[in-house]
Amino acid sequence: MSSQPPKPESLHSALLDLIAIDTIDQLVLDCVALVQSEVKKKRGLSGTMIKGGMKVIEKVRPNIFADLFYSLLPSFIEALVPFYERYQTSKQSSGSFSDFLEAHATEASAILLSVTDRRAKVSKLGALVKVYQKLRPLAQDQIKLAIPALAQLLNKHGIK
Repeated sequence: MSSQPPKPESLHSALLDLIAIDTIDQLVLDCVALVQSEVKKKRGLSGTMIKGGMKVIEKVRPNIFADLFYSLLPSFIEALVPFYERYQTSKQSSGSFSDFLEAHATEASAILLSVTDRRAKVSKLGALVKVYQKLRPLAQDQIKLAIPALAQLLNKHGIK
């Protein structure tokens, strides 16, 4: 096994492999667990708002997060591929992609949120979009805080 990071095409393939029929279920479960874990850690007024918003969302659609991850993972993956290509050409490419992701948490969170923002614009689930819009101002910082956990999740699934 080579110690060189995979070429962008192989990362793209590896990322796409994550959403293959035989692996996507575990990835979705892990993503939902990540969201639940991150929300559980929240404290203060913003934590109360986030937890309250999550309860509303889950009450409207009990499996909403699993459903969202099933539908959004391909877009998240496509959003991360150019980010990975930048990682490969950077001077930091001697470290892992997870390290790069953590070092660029602000940009990574913006990239991932651009996916959910696009989805919210076309969603027909008005009540959920309203909750999303209320929580959106908090999202960048909250996603940024979750990037280390996301990096670990990607590592777990073979994206180093």
